[in-house]
Amino acid sequence: IDNGGNAPTLSGGGIDILDKLNDNVWSALQLSPTAYMMNSLQGDEISKLILGSSSATTFLPPTDADARTNLAGGGFIGRYVNRAAGGVPVSIEIHPRVAPGTIIARTDRVPFPGSNIGTAFEVRCLYDTRRFDYAAGYTAATIGGGPRYDFEVRSLETLVNYAPSAQAVAANIA
Repeated sequence: IDNGGNAPTLSGGGIDILDKLNDNVWSALQLSPTAYMMNSLQGDEISKLILGSSSATTFLPPTDADARTNLAGGGFIGRYVNRAAGGVPVSIEIHPRVAPGTIIARTDRVPFPGSNIGTAFEVRCLYDTRRFDYAAGYTAATIGGGPRYDFEVRSLETLVNYAPSAQAVAANIA
């Protein structure tokens, strides 16, 4: 989904772009995303929109005086209700490597009998780790100049997505 450079908006107690993602996945496959993966900027924006609205619910601890005097400030929305799927909660995960302005709706399992999809994602490794040693080096007239034994560790793997139609991406979010 291309959001056209627009910021997420609050409509009817819900976030418009998350509702679009949910509607697309539900109308295509009758599934709900398991999690939304997003940058901290989008997570903060969604939390501010929902917690800043008059429909936000505040939970106070019971009448324990110590708990009421040691309240924590701030808030983060950790789950979002998928209204398209009948109220299924979807977790919000902050990932530092997801580009700002992008939200990925990830579906981890496809529970259709006979689909032969046991898991939606799998990592295949050609080799888990391999160490490559280089020749000893020496840098004269420097502290700790040598000899140095340089090496690097590599891994060769790939992600396999067995259910690409069950995933959704919203991009170009202000």
